[in-house]
Amino acid sequence: MKQVYVPRAKRFKFENTWIREQDCRGVVKQGWERAGCGTVLEKIRSCGSILQEWGGGEKNRRYKQQVQDCKKSLRKLQSRRDAAVVKQYSEIRNTYLKLLERQEIYWKQRAKQHWLREGDRNIRYFHRFASTRKKNNSIDRIKNANGRSQRKAFGM
Repeated sequence: MKQVYVPRAKRFKFENTWIREQDCRGVVKQGWERAGCGTVLEKIRSCGSILQEWGGGEKNRRYKQQVQDCKKSLRKLQSRRDAAVVKQYSEIRNTYLKLLERQEIYWKQRAKQHWLREGDRNIRYFHRFASTRKKNNSIDRIKNANGRSQRKAFGM
């Protein structure tokens, strides 16, 4: 009997950068209303699917190219000083700063996912970081009133 490959549905992952998009609220509202009189779970699923359609694909993964394009445009406009160019420069600079902020949010979310994934799978990896933090946050010696250092004699 021949096996047929059936692709799994892509799991929904909310991108934190979507919150910064102007039309995100409208997309969520549309997804909520699309579910009609369904249960809260159905409404959430509807929101998830419509958000995935709206924000999926390359929308949030093109930061590097968009940042480079903004830098290039800013360099072209930098030497000119007429009023229209100054306004255009200001708009592109604002776009550039927003892109940098979104890029930082994107990578923060990825780093957190990496940490959780590695921490779950590799107890030794997680334990090493936790132990190092505990060691750095502990006090093993104290100075007395005379300024002499002595080992901590009390349990904390």
